[in-house]
Amino acid sequence: MLLKVRDFLATKFAQDTDPSKDQKIDKIHRAAAALLVDAALLDGSFGEAERRQIIQHCVQNFDMAEADALVLITAAEEQSAKAVDLHGYINEFAPHFDYADRLTILESLWAVAYADGHLHDYEANLIRRVTGLLGISDKENGAARKRVLARIADVQ
Repeated sequence: MLLKVRDFLATKFAQDTDPSKDQKIDKIHRAAAALLVDAALLDGSFGEAERRQIIQHCVQNFDMAEADALVLITAAEEQSAKAVDLHGYINEFAPHFDYADRLTILESLWAVAYADGHLHDYEANLIRRVTGLLGISDKENGAARKRVLARIADVQ
């Protein structure tokens, strides 16, 4: 009897199975941020420069406050620790991003990869695989990399 009451109440007061728009956006942003965190972790460390790049990406491209970006990165780190492959991240956000948004993610990957001053082989490999999964040409990938390197050179 108690089980029937519990089931009835759960059904009666259950939230809609479709996530709300905010929850869906949060999930998409978390997946994109987790991909950036993965890139940062590939060389064995997640330094402050890489963290700043990811925060900057989140603030500029996800229209969020820095404090919210920090929370998102923490959630992305947890998601990254559980992840098995890249497809999970990309399948989560890529369908919701247009080509320009996917290029922005790619540029952010390059920025994170170069944030510590050098490109690790694992980071380059990740970006090469992500490029194909995002449907971006090698030519556009090369152009994105050059834009990031130019920005780095301008800062120094």
